[in-house]
Amino acid sequence: MPAPAPQVQIAPAQRTAAIEQKTAELAVAEKARAEAQARYFETNKKLTELRNRIDQGTKAGKERDKLIAQRDAAMKGRDQFENQLDLKQKLAAAAVYPLKPEEKDLAVDKKDDQRPVYTCVALGAIAFFFVGTILLTGAGRGGDLPPEYGEEQLAYEQQLAAYEHANGNGHYAEQDVFSSPASADRAEEPVEV
Repeated sequence: MPAPAPQVQIAPAQRTAAIEQKTAELAVAEKARAEAQARYFETNKKLTELRNRIDQGTKAGKERDKLIAQRDAAMKGRDQFENQLDLKQKLAAAAVYPLKPEEKDLAVDKKDDQRPVYTCVALGAIAFFFVGTILLTGAGRGGDLPPEYGEEQLAYEQQLAAYEHANGNGHYAEQDVFSSPASADRAEEPVEV
């Protein structure tokens, strides 16, 4: 174990002077500390303000870029509308408008209505067609039969009419005109076609 260091005896006057000196140094150091602390807080406050200004500047820059993009889009839209306006003005200038009529240009051009004439012509044509058809076919005449429509043809058509009234078994209905035996015999005769 090492030996303890000898204690040095300091005179009380020196001790008091050393305490006063150290107290004065402490006061100067505390004053310097207070000033340094004040400068620190002031500098820290300035730093916070600068950071806020930088953040605000960044936000303002982004907002500025956004507004510039909107302005550019609005200017493009305006240019497009101006081009459309110019085109429509050119088309309007090139369009032809009718002249305003004047008193001397007004004249009445009276024409008769032709519809009754056309109606009469159409009705006459229809009547002519039906009358001509009736005259050419001889329908409605009560005279003798034409030579190509003789007794044989009439008998043949009567036999065909009789076959139409047959019931399928070769018998005729009782109310039929051809149910008499005379007409039945005539129906069995062979018919030349």
